[in-house]
Amino acid sequence: MKIKLCLLLADCPINYCGGLGVRFNKMMKKLEEHYDLKIFTNCPNRNKKTRCDFNTRPTYISEIKSVETIFKLNYGGLMYHIFSPLAIIEYIYKNNWIPDIVLGSDHNTISTGLYLSKIFNTKFILEYDLALFSYKKLYDVEKLSGENRLCSNILDDFEKIGCYEADLVIMCSDYYKNTCPYKMKKVVTVDNGIDMSEFNNDVKFKFPHSNENDINIVFIGRLNSQKGVEFILNLKLKENIKIYFVGPKLGSNLYFDVIEACDKIPNFYYLGEIKGDKKIELLKSADAILFPSCHEPFGIVGLEAMAAKTICITTRVDGIATYMTEDMCIEIKNYNLSDAIDRLLNMSKDEKDKIINKAYEHVKKYDWNIITDKMIKAIDSVR
Repeated sequence: MKIKLCLLLADCPINYCGGLGVRFNKMMKKLEEHYDLKIFTNCPNRNKKTRCDFNTRPTYISEIKSVETIFKLNYGGLMYHIFSPLAIIEYIYKNNWIPDIVLGSDHNTISTGLYLSKIFNTKFILEYDLALFSYKKLYDVEKLSGENRLCSNILDDFEKIGCYEADLVIMCSDYYKNTCPYKMKKVVTVDNGIDMSEFNNDVKFKFPHSNENDINIVFIGRLNSQKGVEFILNLKLKENIKIYFVGPKLGSNLYFDVIEACDKIPNFYYLGEIKGDKKIELLKSADAILFPSCHEPFGIVGLEAMAAKTICITTRVDGIATYMTEDMCIEIKNYNLSDAIDRLLNMSKDEKDKIINKAYEHVKKYDWNIITDKMIKAIDSVR
């Protein structure tokens, strides 16, 4: 009989919202083969037709009757950080489906995950990709506004309790595991991954405003401070260097700064949000992927550049350094992007090929099939 796994998703994988969404979307097929799986998500069901890579339909908390009204009243405030246990309990009793393991992804599933594990006497696993403690290197918590500081303190308490009480904590990189300040009973690393088969397509992406002799450098990700976007906006570039920004408006505090820069600076261009096959074509067609993050729990964009056989210009901060060594990229030192780009321009073809080939051979170890087997092994270890 299959283990009954109750999966609480803070970030619905259907929406492809960052690394957490990609992570579970790519693992789901194997997880639903191995477990009797039920998925609950706190995200609103914005688009039921959006593509996903698995069969199990998530149960949206907002659609369960017992919380429908309160969700409508509170959604957009703290409700975003409160994952209602009432809805899941209603589902479990109605369908006579009692989980063996509750797996919560990220901090806003912690209180519900622990509550369910106590009621039904099950194991609780915390899968932890977006820890608040790691953001403190970017933001001065003491300078937060009253409402934001309250929210920060609540989430900090959730994290401390969740890490201490969980039967297992799964983190996405050794960097995360080694720097977490909270006490844990048991912690393992399950890295992020890449679907190598997606990179077999050789169709080229047509860069707008680009000529044959131009160097096309692409930034992909949320347009915010964490990703080091300010450093790109301050660049002074040669005429033949083109910078293309690819990322969503949602979750991008520097979105309007990027739009303004692209209007004023001749070799800056915003391409919007690009997904799926077009994104792969973009990655494979660029001369380099620019990845100047100030903080990265893992950084899937780095894996994507390696799989695309495109040089990655990166800071190698935090989780990036756990999978990408200095000879697999052009490392940005002290956030000096101009120096890193100059090194790219001065490299011979042989030097570039050496970096690309080394990175490509290494990234094969991070295929999602391999990574998902590690996740299954970790989950099964609590039984």
